Amino acid sequence: MKKLITLLLAVLIVFGMTACGNGGGGNEGGGAEAETIRIGVVSTFSGNNSGHGEYCKEGAELWKEEVNANGGINGKLVELVYEDNGDTNESYQSAFVKMLSEDNVVAVYSNGFSDQVTMVIPDADTYQIPFLAGNSSQACLNQGSDYYWMIRLSDAIVSPTMANACVDLLNMSKVAILQVNDSYGDGMADFVEEALKARGAEVALRLSFDGDVVQFNSYLAQVEAAGVDGIVGIAHQEQCGPLMMQIDAAEIDVPLMGCSQFATALAIDTAGESADGWYSLADWTNEADTETAQAFVKAYTEKWGRVPDMQSVVCYDAMHILQAAIESIDGEITPAAINEAIYKTNNIVGAMSTYKCDSSNPAYEHCLGQSIFTTQTVNGSGVVIGVAQR
Repeated sequence: MKKLITLLLAVLIVFGMTACGNGGGGNEGGGAEAETIRIGVVSTFSGNNSGHGEYCKEGAELWKEEVNANGGINGKLVELVYEDNGDTNESYQSAFVKMLSEDNVVAVYSNGFSDQVTMVIPDADTYQIPFLAGNSSQACLNQGSDYYWMIRLSDAIVSPTMANACVDLLNMSKVAILQVNDSYGDGMADFVEEALKARGAEVALRLSFDGDVVQFNSYLAQVEAAGVDGIVGIAHQEQCGPLMMQIDAAEIDVPLMGCSQFATALAIDTAGESADGWYSLADWTNEADTETAQAFVKAYTEKWGRVPDMQSVVCYDAMHILQAAIESIDGEITPAAINEAIYKTNNIVGAMSTYKCDSSNPAYEHCLGQSIFTTQTVNGSGVVIGVAQR
């Protein structure tokens, strides 16, 4: 009997040690012993901005279905782990840190606002887990993080292209800038204003508004009084629709140029016919005519019954970048190994752009996108006017 009890205790101890070993921290999710590769997605799945998360998740799930149907990555199936970041900066950081510390993932994608992304970049560095993000604020790159990666082009890169389009395409010479008052809006407006002035255009009026503002009539009255011959809008998706509708209702008849959010499905669906005529420097349009873009639109529409949004394609392409990085690893799949592999990203062809890590300019090394569209919304679709290469 004593021998039997001793044997049972030994078994229980071994079982307990094994269970503790499999519980693990945030860095163990892609180890050589893992049966799956766990990738995290932090987005808004509840509250006012849940549309962001819905589109984002659809892009991620489409990629997962495609990669797992082909046997996974390096013989391992992919598992996606989701955290809802809610509506506030505090809930965003809580969700992000939970993903890093508790969800056993090897990499994280998030489409949080630039203020939120800026706030959590140090957390990605602390946990040393690759963080791919769908924002575009140069302030994020300026932090010099080893683990933060920007999928879209930085505002510092694209703003001269926007200014050139305002002057050369739309003949603007006296411009009003309407911008959201956060790191994204302030940063991009600064770059655009500088680029417009370099082209000889006058910025006659620059008005800022908080991220929860959706009533713009008082701002538009100031625009009309200023006698401008063009408007540049820099806002978040949920603000772009109301702004386009209110400019249309006010019958302000000047050329209109918006940031990428003005060309998104979320904004255009909200604005309806009021979106027609707007130009945009757009990261994505469903009218993009490359083979990979149209294959993505077709697959996405067939699976989800609607056309993709920018939130969908940025997440989808981020997953392809991670896939290429993981496939290149000869050995244990760890966050550190993945991050090192991302530095070797070279001409990965995605649906939205081609991606490359260019170490020739340290300020933009962690900015992987290489192109952006100039579009005009016609009958609810973003017609491509031109493509600017980095």
